[in-house]
Amino acid sequence: LAIARAAESDPAMAIANAARANRIVFLSDIHASAATKRLAVEAINKIVSTSGLDLLVLEVGADQQPVIDQYLQQPNEDASMLVSNGGALREPGPATRDYLEIYRAVWKLNQKLGADQAIRILAADLEGWPPSRPLSPADLARKSAEREAHMQKQITDALALNPRARVL
Repeated sequence: LAIARAAESDPAMAIANAARANRIVFLSDIHASAATKRLAVEAINKIVSTSGLDLLVLEVGADQQPVIDQYLQQPNEDASMLVSNGGALREPGPATRDYLEIYRAVWKLNQKLGADQAIRILAADLEGWPPSRPLSPADLARKSAEREAHMQKQITDALALNPRARVL
């Protein structure tokens, strides 16, 4: 509450203030909401300009990691690989364009920051999540139950590589 008050009603600044005070900050997403993605982009920019950011964890399938890494490493920004591989954008819908802007913001920041300070994006969700085809209620419940442990392991493994990482 004190962090929110200090930000004087600027939610992105409140998130940046939280990132200054905490090494790991969780920002919840509403999948169909474009506003939450735009807030994330603003927060990423403010965090980088204040305390810095090492790792951005996204709720996309871990099988998307090679595509994300390739996108971030290209010298000229070209989002076509993310767009053509829809899993990196979570799911098609009204917020797809805004989800893409999260990646673009990190790519642009990395160009300025350089390799030694580059932000890494971690695709932390189950491989193939969200499912491309409807699952039976039992399979959906089983897979949903696996997600939390999988994401926790993905983050723990990433932090093992950089124990002091600043994470959003």
